Amino acid sequence: MEYYGIESYSATQVKKLGLDNKSGLGKIVSTGTKNSIYDIITDRIIEIIQNNDNLVWRQSWTTNKEGQPNFPMNYTSKENYKGFNGYFIKWQMVALKHDCPYFMTYKQVFEKGGNVKKGAKAYTACFYTKDLYRHLQTGKTITASKYKELSHAEKANYHQSFTLKVYNIFNANDIEGVKFDDRWKGVAVSKKDQITNCEKIYTKMPNKPKLYFGGDKAYYTPNFDSVQMPVIKDFNVPQEYYSTLFHELIHSTGYSERLNRKFGKGMSDPQYAFEELIAELGASYLCGYTHIDYFTLNNSAAYIKSWKKSVIEELRGNNKAIFKAASEAQKASDYILGKLDKEIYRKFKGKIETPKIGDKSRPVLSKSFKLREEKEKLKGDISKLTRKVKDNAKFKEKLAFELDKYLKSLNGLSGLDSELTSLKAKKKFLTNLLRGDNEDFKVIGRRVGLSYRTTSIRKK
Repeated sequence: MEYYGIESYSATQVKKLGLDNKSGLGKIVSTGTKNSIYDIITDRIIEIIQNNDNLVWRQSWTTNKEGQPNFPMNYTSKENYKGFNGYFIKWQMVALKHDCPYFMTYKQVFEKGGNVKKGAKAYTACFYTKDLYRHLQTGKTITASKYKELSHAEKANYHQSFTLKVYNIFNANDIEGVKFDDRWKGVAVSKKDQITNCEKIYTKMPNKPKLYFGGDKAYYTPNFDSVQMPVIKDFNVPQEYYSTLFHELIHSTGYSERLNRKFGKGMSDPQYAFEELIAELGASYLCGYTHIDYFTLNNSAAYIKSWKKSVIEELRGNNKAIFKAASEAQKASDYILGKLDKEIYRKFKGKIETPKIGDKSRPVLSKSFKLREEKEKLKGDISKLTRKVKDNAKFKEKLAFELDKYLKSLNGLSGLDSELTSLKAKKKFLTNLLRGDNEDFKVIGRRVGLSYRTTSIRKK
């Protein structure tokens, strides 16, 4: 069972991990209230974010010899750390510059006949204990064994209490005397295999949203349960396209018939910023899963600085935010990969359908949806045509400046739908330029003192 994306352990599991020690490196290191522990961990994450040039969750994942991503793993149990712990341990690996994903508790190291190196930096991990029951009125707690002795009526006065604990784990680089396998030292996955892996994310996603192409923006629209993406050729590299697609697919899992998250009403809404953090974390996980680097449409230093500031403000304002975001991101990723309980997938009814052209058996969309689709297609066409004109024209810099200025002047033309009228005018203007129509070009040509060629622009 998990709470806030953190695993809960029984007394037996705590003992097995060696976390029942009263002293030494294997003891539970947390003291104080639950909130103070959240503060300690949140402060550590803020420190890591501030000391990293990039956004820490965008760091690349290494790949093992089986071609699988090296997610942090307990070497004794051979189980990956998931939810919040999976992300948090990875971020600590970035901060400490460790590549090996293997970890052990102090007791596990001791049982293998090993030692922790002197001066080693311990990693922090969390868990909840679940062997206490709290009285609903008095707040007093009793053990699970005492709870079992109560009558059915008495049990109704108690609820299971989760207590947050923090403990140490150690990276293989800081452990002596234990022989670790080298399976994590993998070879680079070919770009062809990377793209194949990425394609499977969308094609194999259960209950996937509709995917449309065109325009220069990527976004998910809950009202239509659809993802809009620029065409792949508009991205610098294919990996940039796929990491952007993953971001939008994570958003789509919040749809009411999937995982039913709140999206927020705009950039000023804290819920909007929280959803963006979920999408960032979830996309980073899928990038690791498919062996690609995390790219975004805007990866500038200014953008990253702004994002860092926004995330830090959110974490300082809510010390549980990162725990919940990591939990939701893991759940969203698992939904896309088909790893959740089958009952969750059965909630999807798929009421919104998109008809194929000429298919009269499919339901017809509303006029407003058709209009939006037409506009997005026009935006995509305009983007391509503008690029062609600029690439083929003489005096490129002057032309590009004047062309952009003229196209902006076409915004807001009168008509029943001014945006649609403007888009159509822009497409017609650019199409005529590509055909060598001098009359249309004179509008901007005279401003830079040049004449356009009378022959059609060659097609690339």
